[in-house]
Amino acid sequence: MKKSATLVEVVVSSIILATVFGGLMASFVSVRKYVGRANKRLVAANLARTTLNRLYIHVREDFWWAGGGLSLGPHALNPAPSPTVDTVFYDDGGLSGYTVALGPGSAQYRQVTVDVAFGD
Repeated sequence: MKKSATLVEVVVSSIILATVFGGLMASFVSVRKYVGRANKRLVAANLARTTLNRLYIHVREDFWWAGGGLSLGPHALNPAPSPTVDTVFYDDGGLSGYTVALGPGSAQYRQVTVDVAFGD
């Protein structure tokens, strides 16, 4: 008898290989999406940190009522804080600004909320 692969064996083995290869490719695609989302979240966190760092000079209480950075209400951020920050977030409306409110139960401190939006 001749020992060779039949057509059925070749077809079955190619189907098994295609299924395994398809599963591997799907995992690579999902990992790439996850890494892209993680990078966007990292950029958003860095933008929020940069905004809060810009507000450190306004921490003194005598600056709060003079219309400074920690006066109550919403504050818009139009320009990028520095040339090294990813300005794509500013162009896409990613960093819209921050809001200053009284601290819960006390007027002794300010609560700052930075609004950062990013698309999936």
